[in-house]
Formats: sequence, C-alpha cells, structure tokens
Amino acid sequence: MGAGETKSRATQPGRRFKRRRFELPEGGALVLLGDGSIEQADAAGTTIGKWAAGDPEWAAHAIRFGLLAYPKTVAPHGPGDPAPKTLAG
Repeated sequence: MGAGETKSRATQPGRRFKRRRFELPEGGALVLLGDGSIEQADAAGTTIGKWAAGDPEWAAHAIRFGLLAYPKTVAPHGPGDPAPKTLAG
C-alpha cells in the first residue's frame, strides 16, 4: 500500500464480525455479515447492494456499525536509520 491508502479492520486475516442489522430511516436496512461484508436490503428484504470489506465504498456504510478504516502504520525506525519518506503537502 502506498502513502495515504487505508486498510480496513475488516480485511485483517481471521477477523470475524457479529452479524448486525441497522434499520435505515428511508426504509430497508444494512446488514453486517460475519466476514465483514455489508448488504443493503430494501423494505421488502431484497438485497439491493453489497460491499466486501476491501471495496472503496465499504467504509461509508461500515461507519454506521461503528467500524472505521484506518491508515496503514509506518514501521518504526531507530536513531541511525533514515526517517520514512512522507508526501510533502
């Protein structure tokens, strides 16, 4: 992963999630599945969208379950090692 990219907690190997349902104000629901994927169902219960843990849109829906994407950490360096390169802004 390059600088500025994020890795979701759901993509960590072996992570399992408790199945949860979040009712949407406009009708329907979001359902968090055990593998971290999220399904959107309409009011009749038909699946109208699905996002896997690695999808870019996943984080926008996962926030409703309290899940956040976080930036990849930088490996520590010692006093004699060069500092990690960062993007100048």
